[in-house]
Amino acid sequence: MNRTLQRYGLVGGLTLGLMCTPSTWADVLQTRAVNVSSTSISIAASSDEPVTGVALRVYSDAAGINDITSQFSVDVPSTNVFFAHDIGTAIARVSGLLPVTEYYFALDITTASSTITVPPSGAGLQTSTTQSIDKASQLNVGDAVSNDVVRFLATSPGGFAPVDGLLTFLDIPGSGQNSIAAFPMSGSNDEAALDLSNLFDAGGNSYEVFDNTPLRIRQWRGILCAPSQQEMTVFRRSDTHSELPRVAAATQATACFSSDTVCDGRIDVLDFQFVLNALNAQSDECRYSPQTDVDSSGLVDSNDYAEIVNRLGDIEPF
Repeated sequence: MNRTLQRYGLVGGLTLGLMCTPSTWADVLQTRAVNVSSTSISIAASSDEPVTGVALRVYSDAAGINDITSQFSVDVPSTNVFFAHDIGTAIARVSGLLPVTEYYFALDITTASSTITVPPSGAGLQTSTTQSIDKASQLNVGDAVSNDVVRFLATSPGGFAPVDGLLTFLDIPGSGQNSIAAFPMSGSNDEAALDLSNLFDAGGNSYEVFDNTPLRIRQWRGILCAPSQQEMTVFRRSDTHSELPRVAAATQATACFSSDTVCDGRIDVLDFQFVLNALNAQSDECRYSPQTDVDSSGLVDSNDYAEIVNRLGDIEPF
């Protein structure tokens, strides 16, 4: 049961966290490897202070002895994203990597009060392995999967006002894949565009996202929220997709039946746990997610539990 809850990110931690001392220093709240291709890896980071500098170092060994950063191209895409560093979110990217190769990373985050290295000295480095083949290579041989692009609005806590600079992640629960991540696009009404064709299977090939596949979407809200409440999670379904013509469409992910809060097609303990995690959250608070407010009252409470209990054990179609 605990493994099932972890699959959907409802218990335990799926990210690397670091809480620094003394308390007057900044905290790097979490980091995550994202947008992994055959030749590049990005590391996303979140701080509880505005970010003034980001440096990524690449190693060939877990001990962090052989620094190979100079062999590759490193940039910080979030520098060009309006308001991203101001609210404490950043992405650093390394390019020119070899396919199917494990790399190790350390990230230096600078704020007004301190520079923090993640992971700290003596801890194991963050690691990620490149894919065997990327989308562009598959397009050359006609084998690429043409998934859609999911648009998702970047909003303030409570989901009412668009906010620039929020970082949005998407993955498929239980797939073991790295997340894809995006900031809101310029001129897009504060929507992040998440290309599902950049998801890969365990063999390093494009992952085919079928109709109505459960999607987990997470959003870092940076200094807009307290550290323990910084990440918002919602679950959606992929829209109906046509393989012909093989052109990706921009879609909004589909909301699920209200009591099926994790969008897996059944009402069970996962839905109950997801709501329980947000108990007593109100619509203007960081802990609030519209998906946990089953009855749309603006408060996550016992009435929302009752909605789930009344349908417990039901499966699609509802």
